[in-house]
Amino acid sequence: MNSRLPFDNSNTRLPVDLRVRRIMVIDDDNLSRQIAKRLLEQFHFNAVLEATNGEEALALLKSLDVPVDLLLVDLIMPIMDGFDFIERVRSGERGINPNIPIIVMSGRTDPDSLQRVRKLRVNGFVAKPPQARNFFERIMAALQSAKPAKPSNDPPIRKL
Repeated sequence: MNSRLPFDNSNTRLPVDLRVRRIMVIDDDNLSRQIAKRLLEQFHFNAVLEATNGEEALALLKSLDVPVDLLLVDLIMPIMDGFDFIERVRSGERGINPNIPIIVMSGRTDPDSLQRVRKLRVNGFVAKPPQARNFFERIMAALQSAKPAKPSNDPPIRKL
């Protein structure tokens, strides 16, 4: 796929077709969600989902018929913050791929928060407000390193 990106002066051949990738932006701040969504649309993502906290995101992920390819998660949110949300996803919350790529997108850059983020096995960190080139590079690296979902823990269906 050839696409022209907002920060690139030449045509860039992308290793993945972004038009068919689904991304969920999880952030309680509407302006932050809209900035991320606008950048993602400029990067040619057509399917951008939104959630305002971790609890809402978990419910949405479980209700979808198609998988989400990447999560962009803020750390500080009401009801369920990003730390708890990521822990639940990585622990294999029923119906959610524990290997889904996750990028933390936060204004929290203090050493304690960054240390907690490292322990959560995320695929990247982007400081708010995101800069287009860095944001895009982190997203592409996460998408390219994505692992397939682990097999279900449900017992196999036996054919009679």
